Amino acid sequence: MKNVIALFDIDNINISEVSTLLLDNVNDGIYAVDIDFKIIFFNKAAEHITGVTKEEAISKRCYDVFRSNMCLNNCPIKEALEKGSCTKRHGYIIDSSGNKVFISVSNVLIKNLSNEIVSVAQVFRDQSEIMALREEILKVEENFCFTSKNLQMQKNFSLLKTALPNINKIYIIGEKGTGKSNLVKWILKNKNIKNFSEFSLKTIKELNLERIFSDFDAIHIKDLDFITKEFKIKLSNFLKNLSNINNKLIIFSSSKDYFPRDEFYFNINEFKFEIIPLRFRKEDIMFCAESFLFHFSKIYDKNISGFTQEAINALISYEFPENIEELRNIIERAVLICSEERIDVSHLPETLQKEVNIKEGIISKEKEIILSALKKNNFNRDLTAKELGLTRSTFFRKLKKLKIEVPKSKRSRKN
Repeated sequence: MKNVIALFDIDNINISEVSTLLLDNVNDGIYAVDIDFKIIFFNKAAEHITGVTKEEAISKRCYDVFRSNMCLNNCPIKEALEKGSCTKRHGYIIDSSGNKVFISVSNVLIKNLSNEIVSVAQVFRDQSEIMALREEILKVEENFCFTSKNLQMQKNFSLLKTALPNINKIYIIGEKGTGKSNLVKWILKNKNIKNFSEFSLKTIKELNLERIFSDFDAIHIKDLDFITKEFKIKLSNFLKNLSNINNKLIIFSSSKDYFPRDEFYFNINEFKFEIIPLRFRKEDIMFCAESFLFHFSKIYDKNISGFTQEAINALISYEFPENIEELRNIIERAVLICSEERIDVSHLPETLQKEVNIKEGIISKEKEIILSALKKNNFNRDLTAKELGLTRSTFFRKLKKLKIEVPKSKRSRKN
């Protein structure tokens, strides 16, 4: 909104005019309705967000102007009028051009001198940009398999793309948080399958396979880790005797490839795809972390340019038991609490900070042992390496890594 400078005669000030001017120069949309849901006030930001002019909106019922998904069953204004309390909501409206605009809303009750509710004012904020950024964050997770810098993951994905048109059974292995569901979505999209259903063996111990297979073009049986012995036999027999599978797809998934190499295993294992855990894909950690940082910085309006070296070391050293989901949560938390230009190790969870402290302690102790051995051997590097049970090349690499300098006066060509 443009800044407005207004001059008032202080002796003849009109409070209504001042209020309107102030409300017309805020970035949030504000409108008010009477107890019949008819609009009695509509500010300029409301005009901008909805594409509806003040003249068009006044006297119309709010649901005719906003056409929100909250209007029919979850109306915050109706709730405010009935319960006398206000709650914040998130939803969307349809603007004058027919576009969906995501908003957050909060209400203010307006009462008369008799303490009766005579109007409800609603403040709503355009959340479209934030929603778009959150969609981008989801894409980072969705692309976790497909944009990996890990050579083995690139090879796995290349093989899947080549085989996909001709396979009907896929077995996906991946720990919690590695993105198995996102990989399933990608497979369905590229196989152009829309008639799809999935079942978790965590909650369902028995399935009518014949009926399910006739009703859907693709099924995803996940959490094979929880399969019962009885259902394993039934599923194995079903797959063995299955005919007319040409236009169907069955996807299985589990957190570990723990099954014995029996008939069941070979029945589900037409094509196996393993999603490598994040702890074995160190080259992907900072790539994903920087993507999350960029998007969360925009969402929370922070000017954070990157990570300190200490924070980078902590992230790369961490095991990430919950993989990409855990990394996303760690970066979002860091952005929220960071008030500096870069995220430091102090902005990371205590678990990561403790690991850094432990490793720093180990490095410090190792440096102390090597320095002590060097002094004992009058800084003769060959003798010191031999005493410590290290090869000459390994010992020299440690000296360089730990930044241990041997005094020039103690050096010789031999050591």
